[in-house]
Amino acid sequence: MLRALFQWFDTHPHSYWLILTLPSLLWLASAVQPIFETGKRRGSWKSDAAFLVLLLGTLVAWRWPHWLNANPFNPDESQFIAGAITLTRDPLFWRAVDGTTSGPLNFYALLPLHGLGLPLDYFSARLTGVLLVWMAIVGCYRLFVSWYGVAPGRLAVLPLTAFFAVATDADFLHYSSEHVPLALIAIAAWGLFRCYAPGEKRWGFLAGGLVAGMLPWAKLQTAPIAATLVLLALGRVMTEPDLAKRGRIRAGLKLIGAAALPSLVIIMVIGAAGQLGHLYRDYLVQNFSYLDQNWSTGSAVRQLWVFSLESRNLPAFGGIAIALIVFAGIAGKAASKKAFIAAGILTGVAVWCVVAPKRPSLHYTLLAIIPLGLWAGTSIGELWNQGSRISSRRLWAAVAAVGALGVIVGIRAAQGAPAMFGEFADHWRRPRSATGNIVRALTNPDDRLAVWGWMDRVYVETGLPQATRESETFEQIAPSRQQQHYRDRYVGDITRTRPAVFIDATGPGAPYFNDRAASSHEIVPALAEFVQNNYRLLTDLGYALIYVRADRFAARPLSDSELWRMVSGSRRDPDPKGPLSLSPRRLVRKKIYGRTVQMMLPPAEMVWALDGTERELYLDYGFDPKAVESGKGNGAEIIAELQVAEGPPRQVFNRSIDPVKRSDDRGNLSSRIILPPFPPGSKLVVRTTPGEFGDNAWDWIYVGQVDLVRAPFFSPDQFPNYSRVPEAIVSEYSSLLESNGEKLLMTHAPTSMRFSLGGTERRLQFDYGFQPGAYTGDGQTDGATFVVELKRGDQTSSVLFSRQLDPVKSEADRGRLHADITLPALQPGAQLVLRIDAGQSPGWDWTYFTHLQIEETPR
Repeated sequence: MLRALFQWFDTHPHSYWLILTLPSLLWLASAVQPIFETGKRRGSWKSDAAFLVLLLGTLVAWRWPHWLNANPFNPDESQFIAGAITLTRDPLFWRAVDGTTSGPLNFYALLPLHGLGLPLDYFSARLTGVLLVWMAIVGCYRLFVSWYGVAPGRLAVLPLTAFFAVATDADFLHYSSEHVPLALIAIAAWGLFRCYAPGEKRWGFLAGGLVAGMLPWAKLQTAPIAATLVLLALGRVMTEPDLAKRGRIRAGLKLIGAAALPSLVIIMVIGAAGQLGHLYRDYLVQNFSYLDQNWSTGSAVRQLWVFSLESRNLPAFGGIAIALIVFAGIAGKAASKKAFIAAGILTGVAVWCVVAPKRPSLHYTLLAIIPLGLWAGTSIGELWNQGSRISSRRLWAAVAAVGALGVIVGIRAAQGAPAMFGEFADHWRRPRSATGNIVRALTNPDDRLAVWGWMDRVYVETGLPQATRESETFEQIAPSRQQQHYRDRYVGDITRTRPAVFIDATGPGAPYFNDRAASSHEIVPALAEFVQNNYRLLTDLGYALIYVRADRFAARPLSDSELWRMVSGSRRDPDPKGPLSLSPRRLVRKKIYGRTVQMMLPPAEMVWALDGTERELYLDYGFDPKAVESGKGNGAEIIAELQVAEGPPRQVFNRSIDPVKRSDDRGNLSSRIILPPFPPGSKLVVRTTPGEFGDNAWDWIYVGQVDLVRAPFFSPDQFPNYSRVPEAIVSEYSSLLESNGEKLLMTHAPTSMRFSLGGTERRLQFDYGFQPGAYTGDGQTDGATFVVELKRGDQTSSVLFSRQLDPVKSEADRGRLHADITLPALQPGAQLVLRIDAGQSPGWDWTYFTHLQIEETPR
């Protein structure tokens, strides 16, 4: 049922707008409805509940497609989920999990939904993030209501809600270290700033101070914001005219005590568990060490601006907020209002917290969104208060609603439906990476996993807890003040927990650490010794070495064919290496169907350097829909070729696309291409050619995602009709083709392939020969020799079969021939070698082995 639903979504992207329209309109109606109820400062609880539920429904309606994306939007997201999984085994932070610069509250916040039965994965983490955003907006709304009343209060949260609803930047979509602070800042402000409302009781002070005191334990970077919240409230208390001096001091001390209470409790609990040293070194010291990097404040701010322009959502929100603030300060005379001034001070401190680390992380800007939203909302409230007539209030309502929603939502609508439309079914069918699939096959639910490098996503995909306190090893690899401390602790943790699987996520294509010589686990001698003594290398995926504990390795052996099924059934990620070259060099990139694509107006080509481990190619392509709508153009051709160092290119894919005439050629197209074996150093060329008569007018063809599936072992699909895949093959000009209705691997002579034997093999059968074109028509092959050899250790190879074919001269050598060989008694480790030796010239040697069967007799 889910598959059918996701497939329907993939072909109906406009359903996204239909789904979000009703809740958005109902929420907007509930937001403006109090404008027409004169004389009511406070609404009923039923009206408020309906408004807040519709607000949550609006956030969900805009954001839900992103929850179903099986890829992490940011490595931090995987880190939090991995830590939360580990805390279900051992709930004490710093003994079980170290969040480095992130505090424990960001991890614990993921556990409530898990307690309700949801798995700890990207879906539940992103849902948690939206719920925290909703809580933050609710806190702002309740504060606005206490200041100004229901009608302006609802209008005041329109810009905030629009910003969070329409967010498309990955840094705003993933569950980040800013989501818990978002809610805490808003709730603390609600409790602490209610004092600015006329006749408001002061019971919220202690609750607000308590929540503010929790902020540094979500993210130490927010400590100045927490201090500002408390100091602003404290300043208001100490100048309260209705309180005697002793009462002010007593209230101030209570506020300070409430703010300090979270820290006292955490320090006492952690101290009782003997982890205070880790709290100090791994949280306090590490956060300040994090400030030591090469970015300057100016360069970091410039880069943040560049990142924000990708969706333009943040600049739109910021621009609207600033316009409201300036207008309220001038026209609304808000600059003298205490609430307006307090929100401005809080915003200034929050902006400083964003830029102080000197890092261009876009998700940092979320720390300033709630303070800026409070300031903008205060501006709306003050403008509302300036209106003496109902018509004036309606005017300010129109300014807030149409100005904020119209600009922010309009910018978002121009971007089209989320990129998930077209990918729902694939993400549902392939939820895990190759590494995740392999680890799941090797482990039990009660096992642990250790990762060296930065591949936190495997914890999420397998549900396995961390064997070490950190889910990644950036501090152990990159130079830092505490590098030796982190290395020693990592070795101590892994020695104590002895995980079932250890992953060294370094090497070509690995996240962050692609130089294995400089960053693998072997740079730590104690760790290298532990792994060597206790683990066996299962496979090297290039970007990850997967080691299995010796006892588990013996209990669950996985063959290359089993491993390949796990690799081929995994998530398809964009090729990390990218193209080697583009021609022409200035090819335009564009956003089509919600995804960024490379326009390839013919003639154009992209070239990739290959290392010989590429087994499959997934290619997304199509025509710009504007070219199709024009009704013009005569189509174009997209071609994929393999090029070796010398010799002609081998075409592995060719498709002519004419979307104006053929409806099947419209939309985003995708093809899976099986690559034949080829030598390292080859190149992949994806190119486009114009349509009929060489006319490239309106040939607005593009290439989207290009995925090269790599593995250290061959795919069975590369060897059709083989019962076993060889360990190695040397064949510069192999190709896959259709022959008489079946797939055939052509292995142009000279060719050699090797099979490792286990000792139980008893019989070898295969068909072999020349393709007819080698000896008919213009074909002029001078023949080739087909040989089967057996190698036993250091002994001289013995020839089990040899036949020379010359189909041009001998009719008996034409067509498909068959060989049936009884194998002698074997010992494990023997090797079977099948060769095709060329004649005097390799020209026209269109040779092949097919229907190869190695039969075994169990001992």
